[in-house]
Amino acid sequence: MGIRSFNLVSTISTFTLLVSFLRFSFAINSIQSGQSIRDRGETLVSASRTFELGFFSPNSSANRYVGIWYTRGSERKYVWVANKENPLKNSSGTLTVGDDGNLLLIDGGSDAVWSTNISVVSGVNYSSTAAVLLDAGNLVLRASASDGSVRDLWQSFDHPSRAFIQQMKIGGNVKTGKKLAVSAWRSEDNPAPANLSFGLDPAKPQQMFVWDGGVPRWRSGPWNGRFFEGIPNMENDPLYFNEINVDTDAQQGTVYFSFSYVNESFLSIFEMGSSGTVVKSDWNDQSQRWDIDWSAPSRDCDFYGKCGPFATCSHVRGATCSCLKGFEPKYPEEWRKGNWSSGCKRRIRLSCKSSNRTTEGGGDGFYAIKEVKLPDAAKWLEIWDPKHCESECLKTCSCIAQTFLDGLGCLHWDEELMDIQYVPSTRGQLLIRLHHSELDESRRLGPVFVVLIALSVSIFSVACTCFVWKQITLRRARKRRMELASTSPVSCVDQRFSPKASMNSAQQAFNHGKDSELLLLDFEELATATNNFCNENKIGKGGFGPVYQGKLQDGQEVAVKRLSRTSKQGIEEFKNEVAVISKLQHRNLVRLLGCCIEGEETLLIYEYMQKRSLDAILFDDAKKAQLDWPTRFHIIEGIARGLLYLHRDSRLRIIHRDLKASNILLDQQMNPKISDFGLARIFGGDETLASTNRVMGTFGYMAPEYALGGQFSEKSDIFSFGVLVLEIVSGKRSTGCHQEYEIPHLVGHAWHLWSDGRGLELLDQAIGDPGSAAEVMKCIHVGLLCIQDRAADRPTTSSVVFMLSNEVAIDLSPKHPAFAVEIMPVRSSTSGINTANEVTITDLEGR
Repeated sequence: MGIRSFNLVSTISTFTLLVSFLRFSFAINSIQSGQSIRDRGETLVSASRTFELGFFSPNSSANRYVGIWYTRGSERKYVWVANKENPLKNSSGTLTVGDDGNLLLIDGGSDAVWSTNISVVSGVNYSSTAAVLLDAGNLVLRASASDGSVRDLWQSFDHPSRAFIQQMKIGGNVKTGKKLAVSAWRSEDNPAPANLSFGLDPAKPQQMFVWDGGVPRWRSGPWNGRFFEGIPNMENDPLYFNEINVDTDAQQGTVYFSFSYVNESFLSIFEMGSSGTVVKSDWNDQSQRWDIDWSAPSRDCDFYGKCGPFATCSHVRGATCSCLKGFEPKYPEEWRKGNWSSGCKRRIRLSCKSSNRTTEGGGDGFYAIKEVKLPDAAKWLEIWDPKHCESECLKTCSCIAQTFLDGLGCLHWDEELMDIQYVPSTRGQLLIRLHHSELDESRRLGPVFVVLIALSVSIFSVACTCFVWKQITLRRARKRRMELASTSPVSCVDQRFSPKASMNSAQQAFNHGKDSELLLLDFEELATATNNFCNENKIGKGGFGPVYQGKLQDGQEVAVKRLSRTSKQGIEEFKNEVAVISKLQHRNLVRLLGCCIEGEETLLIYEYMQKRSLDAILFDDAKKAQLDWPTRFHIIEGIARGLLYLHRDSRLRIIHRDLKASNILLDQQMNPKISDFGLARIFGGDETLASTNRVMGTFGYMAPEYALGGQFSEKSDIFSFGVLVLEIVSGKRSTGCHQEYEIPHLVGHAWHLWSDGRGLELLDQAIGDPGSAAEVMKCIHVGLLCIQDRAADRPTTSSVVFMLSNEVAIDLSPKHPAFAVEIMPVRSSTSGINTANEVTITDLEGR
């Protein structure tokens, strides 16, 4: 009996493998009129077996769609979707070629959900129509004509989804205004087209764009006949010389961009992500996976118009934004605070004459800026001589810049110079038109210039002597202070320093007559206020350095954070940062009162919070009873409102990047205040996403896209908030290994209880009766929504505040969190006691 069973199982297994082999070996790549494929695993496969067409459900969606995808790799790369906006609700769909020659998608009720809707063409035998999946991934409807030829009636390449692949075309018609562009999916679960698109602007000079609802989000720079001028290393990459084409038909008015490879086995795909980023991936035969080769926009300067008009954006130079030569910030105060969107303005008006430097009162000339992505809105002139290009620009006062490119010719600009980016290794050169005085001030000053130089040298020499003497004196005094401060690490040094400046005089020294409220205090005054930074006055310590309690001369209690000397932030960036943060005024944000900058010392002065940090109470078994449920809910609501102010309501949008329990301070009434903006980043008004090469923050609170890819946004703060909510509800740290949990990690434990309908078991036992079980469940629900794997699935800050503040049912169900996995408890090899990982990665980074 056992032998027969074994033979039967073996026979069935062999038969199954044989059927699978035969199906793959004899896979069909077309269906004829009257034929169909059903949602029962039936598919079309291209002759090269590179592409497959069939029914699918994207990600976790239950809806069914017809699409085309690459057969390579474990993760499907979808290149086209038929019924993007009309999904099937079950698996009863059928794809067939109808009698009228159209390709039809029919649901279980025999209703057409989607159709190719081809026009009637005379002389075509529609009964001979066939749908063929070509090796390029293009689905084509073909039919025989009366003259014996075969005509293509329709193709999927004319109806792009989110993917752009080789032999496909995107572009448009300059006469009709029609565009053929790739559109992002609304989400990974929904392939309906979003407002984000990627395509070619057919107007000469042609450029690639990422648009957000028609507004530019990223731009490639002009096409010069071989490559796009603004894409780094494109000129030196041998692949680009063979693969990229921009085909123009002046008579028809069409311009199309396409790419292909000499080696047809090489596969590449451009995908438009739902976050607005275009990612180019190449198939790697050795690793059998898709490798990311390039993406845009991926850095701050990639975003269109980051620095406003007449300014250059740079990733590698000191300042992110800098005005062009001859220009100055339009609004200096905003510029100093890191808000560059208004750009720059011209210092001296153009004379509208050609430059003549041999006589007084000469005209305009050109200043060359090299290695830049040329600005947008260029006008192409059919001029093939650089000198002629320059002279034509000088003939009209409206021409404010020009350049000449081999293969493209002459470009002029007569509007604002927008979206200029420094791109090392590119050959782009921009010649901006300036008044002659901006080009050669030494000639204009004449003999007076020599006298001024001599006088300046004399004054500079005297000033240097005084400065060196003062620095020697200060260094000696500073050395004496440091020696005194370090003589006793535990007991305080009985040494008081007399402050050299009062608060009013320090404020005047920092303001220089301006209206800032930020105080610049003397180091000695802060040493006196903190009893010479005594250990007994230390109230905390973080990645940036220790925090001390202090009392100023007027009796005001303050918290003084003494920043670590290992910080890489420059003095100017530090001053700009504290000036911006000091402007944030909200009841749920700790107020920055001032700072101190002296030698290697940099200190921040905050308002003093009597209850100190949330983690000092929440995770202390002896103190957590102070936090009953109404107090905890009040803290959760306050943190959410503080975040809403940072993300949406403040004049400058701030992403905190290090939201955690130790950065929530409590006043005497247990009101929460968000603190520690050392890692915060300022977003422009139209920015939603940014990235960094240095991931900084705290393990356990970092969102997956930030921890793994360096991308941060409002949604990465929301993730941290969700973890913090679960900590406040449970009274447990998220980063510890909890032996009492079925899944020894707070996020996984919370998800496990929620999924089993036992969410209330997460509540801290120290609370007892919360009084409102519904309120507790609502907080857990919101917390789980905030820690979902995909940023797009997480609620916005305003939605979080609304859900917490209103007694309405939350109709969203959280998905499985990213880190809700079983983690083996880490035990000490000697004691057997569980240990918690409280590693913090922090660094001070100038904005």
